[in-house]
Amino acid sequence: MMLQVNLETPDQELCLQIVTHCSQFGEVKVIKLHRTPKPFALVEMVTNDQAVKLAAHYKRTPFDNCVLIYLEQKVRRGRGGSRKSK
Repeated sequence: MMLQVNLETPDQELCLQIVTHCSQFGEVKVIKLHRTPKPFALVEMVTNDQAVKLAAHYKRTPFDNCVLIYLEQKVRRGRGGSRKSK
């Protein structure tokens, strides 16, 4: 499972979005964003228990208090909604 984000977002803003998302599993201590060769975030949680919960959500294995989360481009939806038929 990957975290869907807008990969065109600047690093600082993207890190804040990832921290906000990961915070639902506990307190984020550090995040390191890598864009190449394949985008991912290395997220360090304050406790191992929090890392285990975050890792389980992404079907990953934590190492120490860290979880590697792959990032993918969020699918953009078209504007305007559905058309009405006459």
